Parts: sequence; C-alpha cells; structure tokens
Amino acid sequence: MKTHYIKATLNSPEINFDVEKNIFLISGQSILTNVQEFYAPVISWLEQYSENPASEIVVKFNLNYYNLASAKRFMFMIYLFSKMRMKGSTVKIEWRFFKDDEFMKEFGEDLAEHFDVPMTLLPSVTYRSDVKMAS
Repeated sequence: MKTHYIKATLNSPEINFDVEKNIFLISGQSILTNVQEFYAPVISWLEQYSENPASEIVVKFNLNYYNLASAKRFMFMIYLFSKMRMKGSTVKIEWRFFKDDEFMKEFGEDLAEHFDVPMTLLPSVTYRSDVKMAS
C-alpha cells in the first residue's frame, strides 16, 4: 500500500499514514461539518491496511481541537489499530494534548481504558504553530 496523505486545512487535520516509516499521524484540528465525507476514505484505507499491517506501528494524535463526530472516528481508528495488535503487530499510540486542556487529556485517558492498545499521554506546552484556528 502507498502512504495516505491529506494536507491540513482550517477545519480538517493532516493525515499522514506513512507506510515506509510505519508512523500514522493525525494532527491539527477536526471541526468538519461533514465528518463522514472526510473520514470515510481514511477509514477505508486503514481497514485495507489492517489486512496486512506492519509488525511495528506508531500512531500519533496531535490535535488542537475536534468535534464529537470526529472523536467517534478517532475511536473507530483506534479500534482498528487494536485489531492489528490482536493480529500480532506492536502498536503504540501517542496522544498529545495541551497541558491545560483537561477535556483532551481525559478523552485520551478514556481511550486508553477502553482499547487494548498501549497509549502514552503527552502534555504539550504549545499548540502546533502552523495550524491556525478557524474563525
């Protein structure tokens, strides 16, 4: 499979599923009005990838902000990564959050409790500087 890349916009995150480095990045903000339209091809790609995943995978969530509909898609992606883990892949998830953002931290903690995937919560002191907040 080829790397799956989508450039970030004001409302959508960068998606960089790099199959050469086995690093899967979701970064920026996800405040889409049509979440299904954006994430359907991402999840479809991930489902195909999960048929024959790499032996080691690192997933990095580096989100400034997201809406509830996006959170549901993140949960499904983590579910797919947990299935890859059950097939024998080593999967590590990094969940970054702004150090004062209790909601983002708690959501990461909830995800870590609900899925059988090692997850590291990493507080950050700054948001990504190349992503501007939508107005």
